[in-house]
Amino acid sequence: MEIFLREDGETLSFDRVKRQFVVYGKDRAERLRIPVHRVDYIKITSGNKLSSNALFWASMYGIDVMMLSDTGKPVSFIVPVDFQKSPEVRISQYKTKKGFKIVKSIIKKKIQNQLDFLRFCQYPIRRLESCLNRLDLAKTNRQVLIVEAQASSEYFRCYFRHLGKGTPHREKKGARDPVNNLLNLGYELLKVEVLKGIYRSHLDPYFGFLHTPSMSKPALACDLMEPFRIFVEIFVSCYIERKLDFENYEGRSFLNRKSKLEFIV
Repeated sequence: MEIFLREDGETLSFDRVKRQFVVYGKDRAERLRIPVHRVDYIKITSGNKLSSNALFWASMYGIDVMMLSDTGKPVSFIVPVDFQKSPEVRISQYKTKKGFKIVKSIIKKKIQNQLDFLRFCQYPIRRLESCLNRLDLAKTNRQVLIVEAQASSEYFRCYFRHLGKGTPHREKKGARDPVNNLLNLGYELLKVEVLKGIYRSHLDPYFGFLHTPSMSKPALACDLMEPFRIFVEIFVSCYIERKLDFENYEGRSFLNRKSKLEFIV
């Protein structure tokens, strides 16, 4: 079960006698009690409070705690103190000679997932099938990236046509339309989930095989999330049909804070 503090002024405390998390409203009235063994995730936005007792027992029970900005973007999450143990795992990661094989398997699965989605939507798939065939012939990371870029271009051309929202193409940073902004938010949430798995596996999230290692982004997380992007894309294709509240800012469309937090839930 998930606890999500999203209303300004909410506080999460802990009842040590009953071993329960307790949520209080801005007026200090008790709103919710949940036994600790039923909680597996805590999300908190800025403007809310988390007691040291609640944080301690969440850590003791291995409950994930994630901090979100007031716009819903993941900012941080708590990792256990022993997440850097098992150095031999990271040494093997650094020394492996299977990096290129891993890269090809990741991108192959990503393109296969895109093919499955287009088949379901009854779109032509010959170009994507051609990309899959060329991927088998790739000998370097650069060749893999070229094939992946061509496959993504064809896939999103069909994807946006399927949605029929007037969005011409995929945009990452600085996206102005609702669909691309929902995709970007979904990918950020996906990245956090992948990062948690990486930390639990005692791997180095900044040492990837496809994406270039960088201080600015967790390269391994970016690698491993590639095959799972399809779940965000499927979710957004369904979610966009709902009545959503968007705000316009400098020519860009964003979900308002309430709708964005509902999207995260």
